[in-house]
Amino acid sequence: MGIVGAEMTNPLKNVPPKKQRRLLALERKFRASGDWGVWETISLAPGQGGDGLAGQCHQVRRNRVFAVLVRLDATGVVHLAVSSLSGIRPSWPEMQRIKDEIADCPPILVLTGRPDDAWLASWSRAEAAVPHPIDPIRLGDAVVSLLRTPVQ
Repeated sequence: MGIVGAEMTNPLKNVPPKKQRRLLALERKFRASGDWGVWETISLAPGQGGDGLAGQCHQVRRNRVFAVLVRLDATGVVHLAVSSLSGIRPSWPEMQRIKDEIADCPPILVLTGRPDDAWLASWSRAEAAVPHPIDPIRLGDAVVSLLRTPVQ
């Protein structure tokens, strides 16, 4: 139920330095131009992704810039982990675009710093927001509401 950053190992650790610089320069170019390319979907067998979160993922969606690991947990909640070669996390506008472009993106819940930041949820196109300090009942109600919302 949301898009989260995930700590991942360096995918370039075994790539020669000159090629690393070239790949990272291409990533910067594609991010700056907005030319990410077409999303490709790769299905994974259980455990095929490796250890930890990656091993629990059933699908990877990728383009020239980002890779999105998709995991469905035992309760039916979908988790997305977004990464790039450079390890630079997507900006808010990039996250909005990822959400718009990925088919069947799960609902997003934003935890805001204060009640006056509720505008952030609508600006980020999140389906729900809960302000700090976190009220466990309000958070639970928001999560249950999202879980009952069909994914479009």
